[in-house]
Amino acid sequence: MSDSQLNSTVSVKPDKPLDRLVFDRFELTVVNGPDKGACHCFGQEVVQIGTARSNDLVLNDRTVSRFHLKIETEKGTFTLVDLGSTNGTWIAGIRVEKIFLSDEAILDLGVTQLKFRPLGDAATVELPLQDRLGAIVGGSAKMRELYGLMTKVALSNLSVIIEGETGTGKELVARALHETGARSDERFEILDCCAVPDTLMESELFGHVKGAFTGADRDHAGVFERAKGGTVFLDEIGELKLTLQPKLLRALENSEVRRLGDERVVRLDIRVVAATNRSLRGMVNKGEFREDLYYRLAGFRLQLPALRDRVEDIPLLVSHFLNLSNARAAGRATVASIDAETVRTLVRHSWPGNVRQLKNAVERLAVMGVADIDEEPRMNEAPHESPMDGALRLPFREAKEAFELFYLDALIKRHAGNVSEAASAAEIHPKSLGRMLRRHVVKHEL
Repeated sequence: MSDSQLNSTVSVKPDKPLDRLVFDRFELTVVNGPDKGACHCFGQEVVQIGTARSNDLVLNDRTVSRFHLKIETEKGTFTLVDLGSTNGTWIAGIRVEKIFLSDEAILDLGVTQLKFRPLGDAATVELPLQDRLGAIVGGSAKMRELYGLMTKVALSNLSVIIEGETGTGKELVARALHETGARSDERFEILDCCAVPDTLMESELFGHVKGAFTGADRDHAGVFERAKGGTVFLDEIGELKLTLQPKLLRALENSEVRRLGDERVVRLDIRVVAATNRSLRGMVNKGEFREDLYYRLAGFRLQLPALRDRVEDIPLLVSHFLNLSNARAAGRATVASIDAETVRTLVRHSWPGNVRQLKNAVERLAVMGVADIDEEPRMNEAPHESPMDGALRLPFREAKEAFELFYLDALIKRHAGNVSEAASAAEIHPKSLGRMLRRHVVKHEL
C-alpha cells in the first residue's frame, strides 16, 4: 500500500437507505395429517414449522419434530431448510435438507403433508432510519430491522435468546438491550458458559458458601445474585451441560437461587439474555438441550446476520474500527485513512470470523499498513468437508448434478435472488438459468 493510498480518505456514498422491507407472501395448506384442511398465509422473512408452540406454524402431529423446518423468503425465492428433524422433510419421495420451492410443491413431514403456494403479493415491514444502536454499527436493511426489534423488546422484561455465528456481535447486542432497557442503571453481568470448567459452573451460576466444597475458602456470590436487579448475559448457553439445565430452569422459574452449601434462599429480580452460535432448536430435537429451558429463555429470539450477508456495512465498519484504533493510539503513528481499493478488497472478502475478524484486520492495517486478510487463520471455523469433497465419492452423473445444485444455490444467494443478475454473472441466458433452477427443484418434487 503506497503512502498516497494511505493518505487518501475513503469516500463512501451509500445507496439511499430503504425505509421498509418487502416480503413475498405465501400460503401453506395442510392436505393430510391431524391438521388437515387448515390454511395459513405468511409474509415474513422466515417461517418456522414444527410442534413446539413457539413456531410460526404449529402442527399437532407427533411424527413431526418440535422444530422441523423453516422457509426463508428473499426477493422472490422461497428456500426450505430442514432443521435436523428426526423423520426428515420429503418432497416426491426424496429427503431434502435445503431446496428452492416451486408453486404447488407438496412437503411431507411425518404423516403431515403441506401444499406450498406463492400468493403473488407482498407484506411490508417499516424500518428505523439509523446506522447504529449503542456500540453496534451498520445501516443495512438487515441491521435496521434488528434495531427495530431490539428497541421494542428492550423495554420489556422478556428473556431473549440471541443467535448468530461466532464474531457477529452477540455480546454487543445483549449489552445494548440492557443499556436501552428499564434496568440500565443496574449491573450487567456476563457468564461465558464455554470459559468455566464443568466442576465450577454450578458455583458460578448460583454461588457457594465457605466450606461448601474443597477449595471453597470464602463465600462467593453467583452471577444471578451479583446482577442485583440488572441483566445476566449467559454467553454460549448451548454449552451448558444437561445435568445443570434443570437447576437453571428451576432458578428462573422460581426467581430464586440457593448458594451451594447454604439453606438460605436468595430472591432474584433480574432479566436474562442468552446467546449461542449453535442451533438450540436442533439441539432440542436431538435431546441435547431441554425443551422447557429453551421455552423459558426464548421469550424473544434475535437472529444476527453474518457479515457476508450485510457487506454494504463494511465501509462504515472499517471507518468505525479505524477511528477506534486511532483513538487508542493516543498520538502514535497510525494509518489515518484507508484507500478505496483496499476497502473494495475488504468488501469482497468472505469474513468467516465476521465482524470480529474484520475488526482485527483493520487494527492490523492501522498499525502495520497491511491487513493480511488472505492469510487470516480461520480459528473460528470448525473443520468441515466441502460439498465438493463429498461429490468425489459419487458416480460422475450424480457428482455433476450435486455440483450444479451447489453452484446454482450459491449463485442465486450471491445475487440476492435476482435471476437476471445471476445469469449475467454466470454468462448464460436468463431463460436458461430459469430452466436449470426449475429442473433441479422439479427433480425433487415430481
